[in-house]
Amino acid sequence: MRNGKEYPAIFYIDDEKENLLGFKTSYYKDFNIITASNKTEANQILDEHKIAVFLVDFKMPDEDGLSFVMRIKDQFPDAIFILVTAYTNMDLVINAFNFNVFFQFIQKPWNYLHLKSILYSALEKYALQIEKKQLMESLQVSLKNEQRANKLKREFLNNISHEIRTPLNSILGFTEYAKNETGDTHLIPYLELVYKSGKELLDTVENVLEASLIITGQTNHVTHSFNPFNLITNITRDIKLKYYNLNNIELNNLVNPDINLNSDKESIYKILSNIIDNAVNYSKDGRVKIELKKKHHHDWQFSVWNKGVMNNKISEQSLFDPFYRGNNIYPEKRGSGLGLFNAKSLAKSIGGDISYTSSYINQTTFYFNFTEVP
Repeated sequence: MRNGKEYPAIFYIDDEKENLLGFKTSYYKDFNIITASNKTEANQILDEHKIAVFLVDFKMPDEDGLSFVMRIKDQFPDAIFILVTAYTNMDLVINAFNFNVFFQFIQKPWNYLHLKSILYSALEKYALQIEKKQLMESLQVSLKNEQRANKLKREFLNNISHEIRTPLNSILGFTEYAKNETGDTHLIPYLELVYKSGKELLDTVENVLEASLIITGQTNHVTHSFNPFNLITNITRDIKLKYYNLNNIELNNLVNPDINLNSDKESIYKILSNIIDNAVNYSKDGRVKIELKKKHHHDWQFSVWNKGVMNNKISEQSLFDPFYRGNNIYPEKRGSGLGLFNAKSLAKSIGGDISYTSSYINQTTFYFNFTEVP
């Protein structure tokens, strides 16, 4: 006990009291020393003190040192054990060390400075083990807190998504109904503008929520078998509804209808929806072609082609940055600037990637490469 604080102790058990007295006299100024001469004394001390290092005499009358260590090691999982013996029987020492519990072997009579160095090393190892243990416990607590926080984030985002989508869908539905039922032709352009603005808002909300899930690592991936031709058909149908007021949209699904894939259907749907939507938005004539090719074994590539060029001022890095819309280059285009960011992030999360080529003359093609789950 020093300054009111108990330091981790060095405990020496030996049935020869002269050895205990000599040890304590030699090292009490440097270490917190506790001694015991028999099993009964030792058991009482074990219940009362925090012990970092054990020096254990191998040969004792009531219990040998190895048996003592094997009995208490679970009670002191971080303690350092040092075997002490006056015998030079190396078979005995080797047998003891085969249990992988001893830090060092000391032979009597010991060298004062040598033993002092070993004791310092043992205490240092003990301190490192305690620090590592505390760090691991702290990391486990942090991990549990992070998992709890991520769960709350997901629940929050899901609730926000539901609360926003529900009224927006009602607005869109009643706006479309009013447009179809009204007899006032002057109202139709205004209702169409309300519908278009509401759809843009809904798309923006969905993209922001999707980006939030991606950035916070909340995306889930589930593998399903699906038909990519039908998937593209559903995507092009939804996009045609979004751009219903543009009569020149032509979405060509060139995917083989007989192909079936085994992958994350939901993520691939979102990835392709964003790529195709981007292709329609930046197409010069509304024409977009979608193809699927097998590259190698389980490797596949979707390609989305449009008759439009990427301005050479746009770098590939910028193109996939969040909220990048290139307004200074295409000021007339609308959107959240999250579609391609979400697409590329989702592609990477399932082990794929997205790239593009542009001729700067008459076309741009986006490539979505991914590996099918065998």
